[in-house]
Amino acid sequence: MEITGLLQRDYLTLSGGEKQRVQFARALAQLWEAPERGSRYLLLDEPISSLDIHYQHQFLQIAKRLTEEKIVLVAVLHDINLAIQYADNILFMKEGKLVAKGRPAEVITAGLIKEVFNIPVAIIDNPLLGKPLVVYNA
Repeated sequence: MEITGLLQRDYLTLSGGEKQRVQFARALAQLWEAPERGSRYLLLDEPISSLDIHYQHQFLQIAKRLTEEKIVLVAVLHDINLAIQYADNILFMKEGKLVAKGRPAEVITAGLIKEVFNIPVAIIDNPLLGKPLVVYNA
């Protein structure tokens, strides 16, 4: 998480993003050995909200790798394009109710985004990732 440079700093003097990186490193250090059967679970609520773009991608790349180690990872993200890029499955909720779920390429539509977030968008193919890209056209 690139936090060794923060080692001599008091936690209270860290920025919001630095604190998030430290907390994620703590969570990573506490992940236990993989069970013989079943999975481990990691729940993250807006884990990248205070991070700059570099650290957002670093965080999500690490999180994605965790899913390859018998870890079920559930993250609440408000950046739809980052969710599309990194999630295996995506869920959309509105007013506490599930509206849609599935693989991003199967579930993402302009109509769904309009229904859930009340904002007009266009969906285009992201040629770099082969996944949909949500473009806001308000």
